[in-house]
Amino acid sequence: MRTRIRLLLIEDSEEDAELVLHELTRQGFDISHERVDTERALMNALQKPWDAIISDFSMPQYDGLKAFEVVKQYGSDVPFVFVSGVLGEERAVAAMRAGAKDYVLKGKLERLGPVISRELAEAASRRQRVEVERALQIEERRYRSIFDSAAVALVELDLSSAKVALAEVAKHGLAEERLVEGDELVTRAAEQTRILTANAAAIRMVEAERPDQLVGVLARALRPGAGSAWLEVLRTLVTPTGTFQKEVRIATLAGRPIDVLLSFRIPATMDDSRNVIMSMTDVTDRNSLERRIRAAQRLEVIGKLAGGVAHDFNNLLVVIEGYATFLVEGLPEGDARRDDARAIQDAAQRAEGLTRQLLAFGRRQVAELRVVNLNRLIQEMDQLLRPLIGEDIDVVTALKEDLALVEIDPTHLEQLIINLAVNARDAMPMGGKLTIETANVRLDESYRDTKPVDVPPGNYVMLAVSDDGTGMDEETRLHIFEPFFTTKSPGKGTGLGLSTVFGIVKQAGGFIWVYSEPGQGTTFRIHLPVKAAARESPVSGSRTPASPKGTETILIVEDQESVRILTRRVLTKAGYTVLEAPDGGQALLALERHTGPIHAVLTDVVMPTMSGRKLADHLSAIRPGVKVLYMSGYTDNAIVHHGVLEPGVNFLQKPFTPDALLSKLREVLDASSSDETES
Repeated sequence: MRTRIRLLLIEDSEEDAELVLHELTRQGFDISHERVDTERALMNALQKPWDAIISDFSMPQYDGLKAFEVVKQYGSDVPFVFVSGVLGEERAVAAMRAGAKDYVLKGKLERLGPVISRELAEAASRRQRVEVERALQIEERRYRSIFDSAAVALVELDLSSAKVALAEVAKHGLAEERLVEGDELVTRAAEQTRILTANAAAIRMVEAERPDQLVGVLARALRPGAGSAWLEVLRTLVTPTGTFQKEVRIATLAGRPIDVLLSFRIPATMDDSRNVIMSMTDVTDRNSLERRIRAAQRLEVIGKLAGGVAHDFNNLLVVIEGYATFLVEGLPEGDARRDDARAIQDAAQRAEGLTRQLLAFGRRQVAELRVVNLNRLIQEMDQLLRPLIGEDIDVVTALKEDLALVEIDPTHLEQLIINLAVNARDAMPMGGKLTIETANVRLDESYRDTKPVDVPPGNYVMLAVSDDGTGMDEETRLHIFEPFFTTKSPGKGTGLGLSTVFGIVKQAGGFIWVYSEPGQGTTFRIHLPVKAAARESPVSGSRTPASPKGTETILIVEDQESVRILTRRVLTKAGYTVLEAPDGGQALLALERHTGPIHAVLTDVVMPTMSGRKLADHLSAIRPGVKVLYMSGYTDNAIVHHGVLEPGVNFLQKPFTPDALLSKLREVLDASSSDETES
């Protein structure tokens, strides 16, 4: 197969040109050509594409070396070969130094074909290399553009020194055996590894201005001993296609600590340079959110446990308080045993306060909701708060005018404010300022995104209680709402004050956040949903005397025998006729057997086989109009919704005193028909 070439001849002799063409044709070339013998003609010819240039060295009107210089000035990479009749060694050296590819004597033109073939092949190879290099440059620019503009923080690491260190380790056995903290090879690999470059996102992440500033930040994060990050880098390199992922805490150039997830993957085709692209992801907010979610979940679990314990303990307190009351009533004034009985009463009441706080934290105390104005309640509490927190603390209020109304149990709200005020007082042992602030706020989607729980967008009333006391660190802040967690010395607190606040806020459908730093004070910010289109509830008063009596017939349904016996004794002593049953089934049998009237049923809520609410449903068929008074140690969905009593439900919270039981029962019996329980 003949080789087609485009040939430019620089030759003054037409005969010599014909000889060259004849020889190349004879050697298998299919030639299209042009002959020139002046510089002007050469310059015009160079406007066209050529595969090879053959030039005489010495011509009467033109010089071969000058012609070669003209070709070079045009930037042509076309093979240039001299053909001359007489070419001395000195001239040949000059031609080759000038850049000519070869020279052939006119007397040995048989060499010309192989020379041209070789040069054509080399020229093709050069063009291919140029194309490859150009393609690489394009890819490099494209890669650099993607690298620099990527939203993800990226850095390029040169891990070749780490690879060298691993090669040395491998000489002594398996690489993993020497990949331990403090090994000299590990240390040397870490010190010699270079960060080649970083993109704009990485520079911004560490609050730097230049890539070289990021080098020092990462070097400190990856140095040996910094959480063994380097050990994991080296262990990753042991596996050719390993994946490295490590979370480290670094300090930005502004001194701000951030959590960063470093990760890279070693490709299977990685070259000996061991350069890798490592991504940097700021996970500070994510980690903070996860910690808050875990804290919220922990609080939820503790709340359920606390509520269950309080329920069982309340049954015991009913018995303790009841029999202590009987002892006090049965002993004369001046009897030392009467004082002993009162001491039992006092201890039981203190225990009742603790269980009430546990129930509040677990959102299992019954809330009697009222539509209230926080400003009015805070103003009414002013005279109570000031002596409670002491004269060395200045109380400042910033109450928003036209404050919206909220729905909450007023007693619980008072307890919430008192607990926060006492907590602030204890944080200011040398005195200070307590600020109570209210405001109408609207929370939007952006606010919800910063919190660990789903905060519905909408209108809220904000209550903030702030102090300028000692403050707290992050670790303490994460645990302050847990029951029995306290930073106070033994005997100075129960650790239930803030857990009670947490439970009250949650039960009211609100949210609470705490902001604090050591030495910078603390702010508790509470958001309660606005009760739209509502009027403030009137203050209710007592309608019954302290220890009323009665002659009605009462059915007691209680699975705890000790509580049932005590309740029967209290009611019998007050003049009532009492029937009793240990569960719902026995209660229904008692109702069928008793031919006389039954005026009220006093039933526990949570019982085996049949709940108090199901018992009340059966009563509607057997004894229409019979009133029901529920009693329980904690709330249950049978009679409440999220801890709030359903309309028309009569409820007595355990533990209760004999006087409280008699007063509530009298209230239920004397209630008008509109207040009766719908069974």
